Amino acid sequence: FKKVADESSAPIILYNIPSRSVISIELSTLLELAQHQNIVGVKDATGDIGFGVETIKSCSEFIVSSGDDLTCFELMARGGHGVVSVISHLIPKAVVDLNRSVKSAEEETLKEAERLQPLMKSIYIAPNPVPVKYALFRMGLIDSDEVRLPLCSMTESLKKQLEKELQKEGLL
Repeated sequence: FKKVADESSAPIILYNIPSRSVISIELSTLLELAQHQNIVGVKDATGDIGFGVETIKSCSEFIVSSGDDLTCFELMARGGHGVVSVISHLIPKAVVDLNRSVKSAEEETLKEAERLQPLMKSIYIAPNPVPVKYALFRMGLIDSDEVRLPLCSMTESLKKQLEKELQKEGLL
């Protein structure tokens, strides 16, 4: 990380996603990296609110954005700086509205985020971006749900599961 930051003229946001990299950036490592002038933040996709809150408390000038739709609004309510969202491809207005209201109307926002949990969970029933591409295809927003290898299409049962949640939200 430091080598990349040393060579870059652009600010860098780290991506902490243990579900894809099989390892989480430890808080002590993150705090050390936060001292580098080019490393300005982290996209925290750990799903661990405690980790995100500790990062926020320990690095007041550091950008801590969520990379996890399921916990992003709670993290923002605790000082996070936003979300890099998958679900926003399907319900952009709802995600933007929740982002804007999270600080001023925390309780109501968290209730709305909780209501959206089944849809958010359904977007992760297969590796990203397979479910979101299928949803966008079914919503008529893209022409194909085709994905490239090594990814493959979802099974019919997973498609039906996702469609059920899309229908509940009025997206189909």
